[in-house]
Amino acid sequence: MKAKHSWIEGPRHILFQLDCLKSQRKEVLDLVMPTVRRYVWHAQSEAILQTLLCSEDQKERIEGVERILAIRGEGDPATQLGASSVRTRRTPDTNCDASSIGDLISWSEGVSEPPLTCFLSTLEVKNFINTPMDMLNWPCHTQSIERVVKMVTEAFAKYFSQEKRD
Repeated sequence: MKAKHSWIEGPRHILFQLDCLKSQRKEVLDLVMPTVRRYVWHAQSEAILQTLLCSEDQKERIEGVERILAIRGEGDPATQLGASSVRTRRTPDTNCDASSIGDLISWSEGVSEPPLTCFLSTLEVKNFINTPMDMLNWPCHTQSIERVVKMVTEAFAKYFSQEKRD
C-alpha cells in the first residue's frame, strides 16, 4: 500500500492481502477474515472496473470493457450512456480464492459501472481496449493511515531489527 497508494490500485491491494492470507494457519484465518471481509471497500464493482480500465495490461482492459458493456446491455453505441443514478453501497462478498481482480466478486447481481464512465458513450468506453483510461493519482487512504503505517514500521524496526534478531 505504501509503494502504490493510488486509488486505482485499491483492488490490487485487496487481492494481495488475500493472497498473503492463503498461506496462514486456519486459526489466523478465522481471526482475521471477518475484519478483512468488512473492509473491502475497494472490491466494489465500480472500483474493480475502474482499475481494469486503467490497467497497462490489455487483457484486463478488455475484461473491464466487456463487463461494462454487459452492465449497460443493448443500445446504440454512439449514444448509449451508463446509468448515473444513485447507487446503494454495500460491502461486497469477496472471493478469498481469487487469482485476479476480476475474480474478487460475483458479477451476477448488484454491480454497476464506475461513475467516471457513466457519461461516456459505449464507443468511448470501447476505446479503452487500445489505450488505458488516464486518471488523476489520488491516494487510496488518508493521511492518518499514512501516520499509522509509519508508526508501525518504526515500532517494528525498533523491536524486530537485525540486532534484536541476533
